[in-house]
Amino acid sequence: MKEIGGYFELSNVGVLPYYRESVELNLGRSCLKYIIRFKNIKKLYIPYYICDVVTKAVQEERCEIEFYHINNNLLPSFNKKLADGEWLYIVNYFGQVDNETIRLFKDKYKSIIVDNAQAFFTEPEKNVDTIYTCRKFFGVPDGAYLITDQIEDSVLPRDKSANRISHILGRLENTASEYFQLYQENEEALQNVPLRMISLLTKTLLGNLDYKQIKERREKNFSYLHKNLDPINCLKVKEVPGPYMYPLLLKNGGEDLKKTLIKENIYVPTLWPNILKLCKVDSFEWKLTKNLACIPCDQRYDFKEMDIIIKTIKKYNGGLLR
Repeated sequence: MKEIGGYFELSNVGVLPYYRESVELNLGRSCLKYIIRFKNIKKLYIPYYICDVVTKAVQEERCEIEFYHINNNLLPSFNKKLADGEWLYIVNYFGQVDNETIRLFKDKYKSIIVDNAQAFFTEPEKNVDTIYTCRKFFGVPDGAYLITDQIEDSVLPRDKSANRISHILGRLENTASEYFQLYQENEEALQNVPLRMISLLTKTLLGNLDYKQIKERREKNFSYLHKNLDPINCLKVKEVPGPYMYPLLLKNGGEDLKKTLIKENIYVPTLWPNILKLCKVDSFEWKLTKNLACIPCDQRYDFKEMDIIIKTIKKYNGGLLR
């Protein structure tokens, strides 16, 4: 029997999902498992430069893996012919892979999956299975969208995430460092969460967001960083819709820069430590892992924080950045 009255729960203002024509799942890796499972994929070509969570998800579906390298434009260095049951997995790093490029890959290989985990605001290319994840862009404990033509009639169980939101709520009233251990524990716990529908908690939180403001703030911050950091950036970076982070690749010294930024409470992740064991020292992927600083430019900040970041980088760079 439905409960009536009593204390209030979190309210939803009624905003529809950002991607309405999608399968709403709990995690990006769940989206990948869904595609592999229901499209009967036997082998997946994935980039070396990828989070090991993706590799684990593929292995759990008993799908064969073959790795490929990427070039300095962050595009696949891939020229094989796909057999039946074989698919190409393309990661849209920092949103830098535009849909025109995706169309070229689609025309050539037909069976492709696009990972837009770092490109939430990039619209999906028509007839291309595309994965989006919410946790990289918003303060939510789960949430992912899958654009696909493979919609299964079977109803999946819905995830529950109230026990995985403490670090998000805690950071609202305290510092990130106070809840970092809890954040790490939550990340570890997510390793064992099965394929589920998006939690009602996350669905409600996402329904209360001002997506237009979020997208515009990210774009302004990214543009401001790009104008100031492009002279020392070894990547050819273009401005994209609602960017994830600003990718700053140094010729060398990237690890020291990241340590300097973190010491100043500017938290920059390393994508991804497992690459250092997987790839050779002279590979582009190894250099990315060592020397790429992923600079925050999200909706929580404005030019004031961007100036602090730029000033810190200038100081580290010995004044070479003008």
